[in-house]
Amino acid sequence: MDSISKIWKVENSSIYPILQDGEWELFAELWIDSSEMREEELSISILGYDYREKVSIKTGVHLYSSSFMLPERHIELWWPNGMGKQHRYPIKVSLGEWKIERMLAFRTVEMKDDVLFVNKKRLFLKGATYSSDNLSDREMEEHLQSAQIAHINTILALKPLHHFFYSECDRLGIVVLQSLEQDHKRSINTIRRLKDHPSVALWINANEDILKDEDIWRKSISSDTKSLDGDILSFSPLKSEETNSLIDENWNRDFYIDQALRGWMVESGSNAIRTKMPDKMGVILSSLRGEEETSIINKSGEWKLALYQTKRFFSNCVPILLLQDDNLLVYLVNDSPSKAKVDLKIKFRHYNGAKKETKYYSADLDELESRLVATISLKNIDRKDIFCYAKLTAKNVLRERTIFLADPREAKLENPAIKREISEIAPRVFNIKLKSEKPAFWVSIDQGSLNGRFSDNMIAIRPSSEKNIIFKSSDDVPLEEVERELKVYDLYSALH
Repeated sequence: MDSISKIWKVENSSIYPILQDGEWELFAELWIDSSEMREEELSISILGYDYREKVSIKTGVHLYSSSFMLPERHIELWWPNGMGKQHRYPIKVSLGEWKIERMLAFRTVEMKDDVLFVNKKRLFLKGATYSSDNLSDREMEEHLQSAQIAHINTILALKPLHHFFYSECDRLGIVVLQSLEQDHKRSINTIRRLKDHPSVALWINANEDILKDEDIWRKSISSDTKSLDGDILSFSPLKSEETNSLIDENWNRDFYIDQALRGWMVESGSNAIRTKMPDKMGVILSSLRGEEETSIINKSGEWKLALYQTKRFFSNCVPILLLQDDNLLVYLVNDSPSKAKVDLKIKFRHYNGAKKETKYYSADLDELESRLVATISLKNIDRKDIFCYAKLTAKNVLRERTIFLADPREAKLENPAIKREISEIAPRVFNIKLKSEKPAFWVSIDQGSLNGRFSDNMIAIRPSSEKNIIFKSSDDVPLEEVERELKVYDLYSALH
């Protein structure tokens, strides 16, 4: 190979399938730099099928393209996170003594009326922006795994990233919206390098010269292009038209309040956008990991409260409660790939725990449906003394939501007197049982100097229902140290 590489070399390669009239056509594109004319055999092996073809190599740098129809086989598709599994198949490609092995996935992508379809299924984007300057592969892996766990299905890559990032997105089912640079040559190189990753679905802000470049796009390009505008939700300002927030910036911004506010704001804004589905393309948070102040993962890889909130409100089937003037709007949202039969309880409770009233609703939701099921008047309710609690149940699904009906600083909160019990239930795994005497809000556990992750955080606790949260430690730590390091915060204690 060494002697041959002095004569010719493959500078870049793309291998990707395109669905043509119900059958899969496999494309192989090789950019070859050669100092002499020669002939080599191209070999492609996938799914037990071997394809061979003679390639006549010319001097200079040229693109060599070949394609063939795959024989009818049972091919499992690659799906985004939350829509199905990420099936991939090993493929071997060789040209003379040049060889590569990689994983190939089958999926289709198209844009219709500013809506993204994957495998002809509408995808509501639930994502975040991402940049990875000076990050190791291990750090990127942890960030993307956290995103998958938090039901994130999309990453807006603000610039071209390392190959490992895209391979992980392929593996985890995270769709990538790839921003392109305005430099023509660098954008071309980015497209050539990334176009065969199934995760890369949209090229963002491609300039006209790039779009007209037939050598790059060809008829077989496997991703779409779009100028992305709107629908990007940032943590600030705290009060905006989308969030319809009750909170301004005059809070005492200690660390707990700061993180809790950010979690609440990102949920409020995301919920407002999700109720407009399918008119909205999706919501992109700013950011998964970037500037420390606005990221939802800190520099050490630990989840901030906003990411726990993201995991909760990005779930596929959820109730959404919004305030509008003197009304409470109750939505049921299903952005899963299948229909859902749901039951919903809306409970109004006093801050001392006393019951006021309960309302019941049910609905059969289509996939990707947002439905307003109730508009409840609040005119005859003391909104400073009452909060609302929603409980949704469906097949293998339980979702709970709580909303303040007035500015929490003016709410008649009572001391919840939270009690905790911590036990070790397995090596490095601890159960935290939380109970309260009065309703407790924005209950958050800080892990101190411990490394690990909670199963949930920033929750509400009602006296009639204790909560159990699992903490998985990354290190071997004794129970006594866990009890010493973990601290429990709540809104009442932060305001009094």
